Amino acid sequence: MKNIFYVLISLLLVIGVSNASEFSVLQDSLDAHLNSAVRCVTFADPTITADSTTAFTVSDGYVKIHELYCVVTTEVEAQATTVKMVFDATTGTSIIALDAGTADLNGNLVGTMLRWTHDFSDALSESGDGAFVIEGNAVDDGGTIIGPGTIKIVYGDASTGAVTWYCVWSSLGGKIDGGA
Repeated sequence: MKNIFYVLISLLLVIGVSNASEFSVLQDSLDAHLNSAVRCVTFADPTITADSTTAFTVSDGYVKIHELYCVVTTEVEAQATTVKMVFDATTGTSIIALDAGTADLNGNLVGTMLRWTHDFSDALSESGDGAFVIEGNAVDDGGTIIGPGTIKIVYGDASTGAVTWYCVWSSLGGKIDGGA
């Protein structure tokens, strides 16, 4: 991203912008734009194990989560396989359940999606046809703000199958990385 800034500086020198205050204003504007950009990070979970797996790590400040969902990439075996998400903050001692923990991957086919509704008391919402209708504009209609910590996926039982998790987010000073 910083390379874009240096390319812009080179172009501005060619057209005659040369004083430090003009560069500073341009850099601040570019930084604000890059920080507000909506991004997507993924975590491919190749095995469904009966434990918690760190899917995303938040660091360097706060982020706004717009969407958090998974897509089944390898059919899940036909047995009870509950799934829930938790947030483990870097500071503090409590782990926050992000959903009710009652969603089940039992026998889900490739393309099935589970989506977080941003309601901590709801289960993940399931779509067997591989599509969700999101009312309004998902980027501008709310979201959830979290600080440094990890988003973990907790499976109730081990099962064959695999899923990929997606986190659509924007920075409020922090960043999100996929995996541990």
